[in-house]
Amino acid sequence: QSVGDFSVTNALLQPGQLHGIERIQPAIFAVQVALAASLKAKGVVPSALIGHSMGEVSAAVVAGALSIEDGVQVICHRAILCRTLVGNSAMALIGMSPAALREDLARRKIGDVEIAVQAAPMSTVIGGSMESVQRLVAVWQKEGLFAREVAVDVASHTSQVEPILVKLSSRLSGVTAH
Repeated sequence: QSVGDFSVTNALLQPGQLHGIERIQPAIFAVQVALAASLKAKGVVPSALIGHSMGEVSAAVVAGALSIEDGVQVICHRAILCRTLVGNSAMALIGMSPAALREDLARRKIGDVEIAVQAAPMSTVIGGSMESVQRLVAVWQKEGLFAREVAVDVASHTSQVEPILVKLSSRLSGVTAH
């Protein structure tokens, strides 16, 4: 609770408290780190760790590369700053390979949408301006392609988060990797 204005414990125990990127991401981080600590207490110790997206912060804490305090700083400051980006972007899961998707975006002359995640060979997540992503999802669905908007507040993994990078870097200047 040292960063942010809410208690993760209260948010997890009280219905309706867990909404918004600035609350959801710290809560997920806390659950991930707590689960790893519970497993360790039972004698389950991983020989390797990998995290995806914000899970990289949890993995770094569990691996000992970041202290729990520094992990909290990273996840909370990132989430709080991402809150300032809410409403400007969107993400969608598309049933296309990245190469086919790049060609399709180029053919349509779409410059404000980019590949965010390659989830599987024929499953790619895009992110970009809300208007363009929503328009593309509708078009692809009409063309018979699998296209579904992802329920997120911010198009992470894209250039949409660049406006927060300078502030985030400043706020995390005291974070030290071990």
